[in-house]
Amino acid sequence: MQLPIGTALIIVAIFGSLILVLEREDRWSPLIALVAGALQVLLLFDIFDVLRNIWRIDFILPAVQFIAAYQVWNETEKKRAITASTVVLVVTMIEMAFLLGRLK
Repeated sequence: MQLPIGTALIIVAIFGSLILVLEREDRWSPLIALVAGALQVLLLFDIFDVLRNIWRIDFILPAVQFIAAYQVWNETEKKRAITASTVVLVVTMIEMAFLLGRLK
């Protein structure tokens, strides 16, 4: 069984965001990252496909997730949160590079 790279990136990002939610320190950023990841999963499985036609939400959601993960990475001192936010940062950067056509 092979998993497409886009699907794998979204799954890794949502798991990283879930770890950020479990390690959160009374901040909203991890929840925002998790909601953005959940919406990406819904778009991936064509459940929320209506939003894709209205806005370019497939570009907006990774950017929101990147900003939320960067805010957690910048403000936290916990090692698990730093590692999870670094994973989310790298995965969303790769995802945005694919979406912008920089990687193929």
